[in-house]
Amino acid sequence: MRPLSLALADAVRAGAAAPLVRLELLDTVPHYAPIVDSGPLGRNAAVVAGDGAVAQAYLDEADGARPVYARRVPDPADAPWDTAWMSIGTGADPGAGVALARLDDRLRLLWQDGHTTAVRAADSFDGGAAWAAPVALFDPAARLAALAADGTLGTVFVAYAAGNEGGGGGGGGTWRVAAWSLGGAWRGADWTGGDLRAVAGLHAVRRDDGSYLIALAAQTNSGVGGGHGAAGVRLRRVVGRAPDVGPARRIGERRVGLAPGRASAGPLR
Repeated sequence: MRPLSLALADAVRAGAAAPLVRLELLDTVPHYAPIVDSGPLGRNAAVVAGDGAVAQAYLDEADGARPVYARRVPDPADAPWDTAWMSIGTGADPGAGVALARLDDRLRLLWQDGHTTAVRAADSFDGGAAWAAPVALFDPAARLAALAADGTLGTVFVAYAAGNEGGGGGGGGTWRVAAWSLGGAWRGADWTGGDLRAVAGLHAVRRDDGSYLIALAAQTNSGVGGGHGAAGVRLRRVVGRAPDVGPARRIGERRVGLAPGRASAGPLR
């Protein structure tokens, strides 16, 4: 027990002073509360704008024109989110879905053109309230499973099909991650993490020193987790300056077995 100072002991004996209690809760576990429980169907993305608003985007796969929509939610805590959706473009490839990034002076919405293989972008300079007409940035000449960007206009990360791929990023074959950088012209450079059997997700965070933290969810068909057709999901962190993306360090792995009628999961370690 911590002893009382003489001043505190005198105050307690006087009986006329109200106690002052300071409580400090140390809790390292993040806690979340749902605000909205509905949203668009299809591949979607969201990012927090500089003023605290949320910008959302989604690709409507049910519509044969494959349109891309976006909206701005000025106050994310004010449910329901009923802001109207704006049409940004059409003809998006559902394999890569959409990606939203907060860059130097704008928000950028990225997707792959489904009629070609070009990566298209639309920019917003007012936190998602209005969007410029989409433009083609570069052409990776391959189908994409995911796109990511953060912090600067000159770098975009892609997970692309390097050969004999199936539909989307989960159909087997060979998949790789590359950083495309703008230096006069756009050029791509593969990362040093090796080939992948499939890709489920990709995210990038640009740090103050110019390096990137890359979170990659990669699936395998190795049978890990038990059962026919099992799949494993791995998370990797890549530290490096674009376009030199690498080497990779595995920061955790969750193996999930998917078999008809059952599923199993191992610990994240």
